[in-house]
Amino acid sequence: MKCALGTLPDQFWPLLGQSIDSARIFVISMQTHGAGSDYAIMSEAVKYLHTHHGFSVLCMASGFYDGLKIAENQSPSPLRARIVGSLFRMYANAEELVTLFDYIETHSGSTHELRLTGVDVPMGGLYSKQFMLAELIAYLDTNHIDYTGLSVFFTLCQAYLSLEPVAHVARQQIMQEGFTYLEHAFSATNLPNVNYWQLMLGNLKSRYAFTEFGQARDLQMANNFKYLYESLPKNEKIILWGHASHNLPMEGNFGGIVKSWYGDDVYICHLSGYDGHVINFETGTTTMIPSAARGFVEEKLSSLEIDIALITAIPPRLDCPADIIDLDEDIQIRLLSYSSSCLLNRVFSDADERGLIDALVFTKDIVPTMQIQR
Repeated sequence: MKCALGTLPDQFWPLLGQSIDSARIFVISMQTHGAGSDYAIMSEAVKYLHTHHGFSVLCMASGFYDGLKIAENQSPSPLRARIVGSLFRMYANAEELVTLFDYIETHSGSTHELRLTGVDVPMGGLYSKQFMLAELIAYLDTNHIDYTGLSVFFTLCQAYLSLEPVAHVARQQIMQEGFTYLEHAFSATNLPNVNYWQLMLGNLKSRYAFTEFGQARDLQMANNFKYLYESLPKNEKIILWGHASHNLPMEGNFGGIVKSWYGDDVYICHLSGYDGHVINFETGTTTMIPSAARGFVEEKLSSLEIDIALITAIPPRLDCPADIIDLDEDIQIRLLSYSSSCLLNRVFSDADERGLIDALVFTKDIVPTMQIQR
C-alpha cells in the first residue's frame, strides 16, 4: 500500500487540504484528552482549514446547549472568559489552545468568522446548569402546556445537569414519567420551535441515562450534530473535534452514525503516536504511553527517525507535494487507546473504497497538555 507522507507542517497542511477535496465534514480524532502535542497539531489544522479551505464551524466534543450559549453571548466578555466552565475543561484550560481561541475571537463578527460550538449532552456546563431548565419551563408557560405535578421531576433534572448526587428512592420512575409526559406534549401539538425543544429534552434524557445507567450518549450526539449541520447553508463546512472512542466511524458510535448519514461528505483524520506521556484527567496524574510494538505503523515511522508526519492514501486527483511511503498490508495502527490496534488495510481510504480513516497524523513523542490553573 503506497501512501503520501508529509513530514513537515509546510508539507502536510497542503497535502491534507488536497486529500479532503470536497468533503464538508472534517472529523479530527484523538486517542486521549491529555496530549498537548495533539492539541497543538489540531489547533494548526483548524486554522489552516478555516483560512484555506472555507471551514467555518468548529464543533468540539463539549456540551451542545452550552456551545449554543457561548455563540449567543458574544459580548461584552471575550471568548476565553465565556468558555471557562462552559466548554469542557480540558479544552478551555489547555495552554496549547489559547492561540486557537484568540484566533476565533479575532475573526468574530467578520465575513470570515470561525464559529465555535459543541455537540455533546450536558456535562455540568455553567449555561446548562443555570438556564436550560428555566428556558424549558418558560417555553411550556408560553405555549400553555400544563406541567402540574412535574416539580420533583424538574428538581431531579437540575441535579443531573449540575452533576450532583441524586438519591431520591423513586427517581427512575419520576424521571421516566416526566420524560414520557413531555415527549407526548411536544409530539401532540403543532408548537413553534418544537423540534429544538424535543432535541433539548433528548439531551436531558441522555444526561440522565448516562448518569444512572452508563448508557452511551453517541446517538444523542449524532442528533445534536445533525441539527447543527443541516442548519448550515449548503456552502458551509464544519470541523468535528473529539475523542476516538466517539469520533471514529465504527458501528453504533457517534462517528459511525454520522458516516452512515453523510457518506463521502465525511473525512476522518486520526492522531496517534509512538510513545510519550499524557495527563489522565480522572486521576490528575501524568501517565506514560508504552512504545508501539513491532508491526505497528507508529513503530515503523519511529524506526525511520520521523518525528511528525501526515500519512494519507493517494487518490488520483492528488498532486502530491510530499514523499511516498510503502506500507505492508498487514501493518497495524493504534486506535481508541494506545494499547489496541486495527488492521491498516481497512483503515485508509483510497479512490474507490472508503476505509475507517482517511489520514493519520503521527507524533513520535507525545507531550502532556499544560492546563491553566484557575
